[in-house]
Amino acid sequence: MLRQGHRPRRLGGGELPPEFSFYSTVVDGAELLKKGKQTKNEKPLVNQPPGPNRQSNTPAPATSYCHYNSAQLQERAWAYVQAAFDREDFPLEDLQAHRGVGADGAVNWSTFVEMKSFAREAPSEITLTEAEFRRARECKAKFYLVIVSGLEEGFETEMRIYVNPLGTPSWSPKGSVSVSGLTKGAALVLTTQRPEADGEEKS
Repeated sequence: MLRQGHRPRRLGGGELPPEFSFYSTVVDGAELLKKGKQTKNEKPLVNQPPGPNRQSNTPAPATSYCHYNSAQLQERAWAYVQAAFDREDFPLEDLQAHRGVGADGAVNWSTFVEMKSFAREAPSEITLTEAEFRRARECKAKFYLVIVSGLEEGFETEMRIYVNPLGTPSWSPKGSVSVSGLTKGAALVLTTQRPEADGEEKS
């Protein structure tokens, strides 16, 4: 599903590097326990391509410390996700403007991608909506939780990709669903800088 290379995309907050590439590291998640519960009173998920995008009239608020506002961060993060997942024969469909799907994107409506974006460091816990939780529970290994962090200037951009996030990191229901243990959970970690080998000193 993942691929190397990308087509440069111009963004509201800039564009991806022209020679953009990722270095990969695998985290096995052996230190985490598995747990989970089911939710009740469920409405059916949307299982077909939605209609025209729903436009929002409310601008995203700018944060007090970020160079980019939340809408620009989301746009930048999605460009990185597309660079990693999108293929000509299996394009990644952008579903961010649609409700009830339980994911931000889909490939052939069989594999789903949920993205969370962060300006600086990645958190150890994120929240899934009920629809996102149910889509992850239903699709299991065909549901990808992608944490994109370090999008702000001066930070290293990193993507952590969790396949079947309800099967490896711990999670608990809190109205919505809180997925924790992300710093140690099994993941494919993509960074824009080469990871340092054990015992290697920083230059």
